[in-house]
Amino acid sequence: MGVFFRKDFLTYWRDRKEILIALVMPLILIAVLSLAMPDWFGQGADSLRIKIGLVVEDDAAEGVSAFVRSLEQTGKSEEEVVRLAAAAESLNPAALLQEMLEGEALGSLVEVVRADADSAFRKLEEEEWTAVVTIPAGYTESSLRAMMLGADEAVPLSITSDEASMELDVLYGALSDFTRSLNFGSAIESAAMDAGVAFEKSIPPGGRFGGAAVMNGGIEQVEGFDAMTASQYFTLSISGLFSLFMAMTTATKAMTEKRELVFSRILLAGVKPGRYLAGKTLSTFSLTLLQATLAFLVCHFLLDLFPGRDVRFWLGIAGLVAAYCAVVSALAAIFTSLVFRLKEDTAGGLMMAVIMVFGTIGGSFVPVYVLPGWLRGMGEWTPNGLSLAAYTEWIQRGEYGDLFAAFAQLLLFAAAALLIGIAMFPRKGRI
Repeated sequence: MGVFFRKDFLTYWRDRKEILIALVMPLILIAVLSLAMPDWFGQGADSLRIKIGLVVEDDAAEGVSAFVRSLEQTGKSEEEVVRLAAAAESLNPAALLQEMLEGEALGSLVEVVRADADSAFRKLEEEEWTAVVTIPAGYTESSLRAMMLGADEAVPLSITSDEASMELDVLYGALSDFTRSLNFGSAIESAAMDAGVAFEKSIPPGGRFGGAAVMNGGIEQVEGFDAMTASQYFTLSISGLFSLFMAMTTATKAMTEKRELVFSRILLAGVKPGRYLAGKTLSTFSLTLLQATLAFLVCHFLLDLFPGRDVRFWLGIAGLVAAYCAVVSALAAIFTSLVFRLKEDTAGGLMMAVIMVFGTIGGSFVPVYVLPGWLRGMGEWTPNGLSLAAYTEWIQRGEYGDLFAAFAQLLLFAAAALLIGIAMFPRKGRI
């Protein structure tokens, strides 16, 4: 087996240009993507600016007055009418919404410009604004009826935009959070008043209303987790993708040896086919380990990949890299077996299709968070998707339980793939 291991390395060394491309190209792509898109993973909140037009068609004061007048026609007691009227004065939905949009809480993300409908939609058509938020007439009164009297219908807010975007999603999320917080707060206020408990009726910017958090804008860090940077993600995803291509490169070398009858001469020498396949597997493991180590070290020093991490963290990363390289080498065994089972064009096309599918749903071509949930679930069953999830857990949480579980999954995947590759590889006399 050692002879075939050396043979494969000499074969790679003979084509030094191909090896150089395989080692250097990931570094170039990682550097370019990290510098071109540094804000994809929450590190650039300042670059996310949303400019919206605010069209106010509702008279908030008149809406509150109309709601109070309507209470007298509901048949409620005078005491209850007074209580609901006092609550309506503090719970002014249109005023609170304007305060949230124009306050300091969202100031780092949203720039709000008040305008009439005609000028607002003209700015939207000229692509100067991201969206137009309209508070329609009757919004205050209908919202108070829905929240405090349980009315089925309320006049909805209107968000108008020419195209979908991340900024629009952020704005929609802010307004949705505001609506949920307002509904929850009004329910708590009503229950507190029924019980005779004092209730804080003011809502500080970015604070809480009735126990429900009002959106404070900006990027929030979840306690116990370290956010992943763009350079970290691209290093993990791109290096994992090129490792898959290394498995295909090994198989194409075997394709050449099959075409030039090298493998047939090996069999005529009385060598067992398994030794040949073992040499391919071990050489792939060594080359992918070299490629991944080079990518991590160079990117760490050039892009400050993992600043301030201790030896424990790096040992975990090294273990995950080794486990993933074992998976790739086992995948190379399957690809090599396909070369001897199928025609060259069919085997090459099938290998490329497998890598493209793995790269797409495993998060190597596009960030996993842009994929639908069912595709993300499928992606975690691919070798690169599984390793990416393991890296992410270790970087963000750093818990040994997650690390050992990832080791077990990767090594089981490698063992299963290796057994499949050995079973598929032709026996002596059947080439």
